[in-house]
Amino acid sequence: MSGGDEIEGGRIYNQDYWDMGDPTYECEHCGAYFWYEERIEKRYKKIKLVFTLCCGKGKIKLPNPKDPPTLLKELLFGSGAEGSRVVERFPEDSRTL
Repeated sequence: MSGGDEIEGGRIYNQDYWDMGDPTYECEHCGAYFWYEERIEKRYKKIKLVFTLCCGKGKIKLPNPKDPPTLLKELLFGSGAEGSRVVERFPEDSRTL
């Protein structure tokens, strides 16, 4: 146990770290993922949750991203031997940078 830990009901809680799990709620306008605690109306338990940190209820719309250059696309997503090598070795290669 560290200095920020507390025992309550036989369970250890850390005041410095709060794991809320994965964000499982989705903005109906843009598809961004959120945690339940990020909803805007925290006082009410609504069936339909509202999130505004992403697109402001659909007010902000970003264009779809452009396709990457052909060489980069082949290296990252290609089915050839070179593309597979890049995907397999990326974690190791990125550590050497």
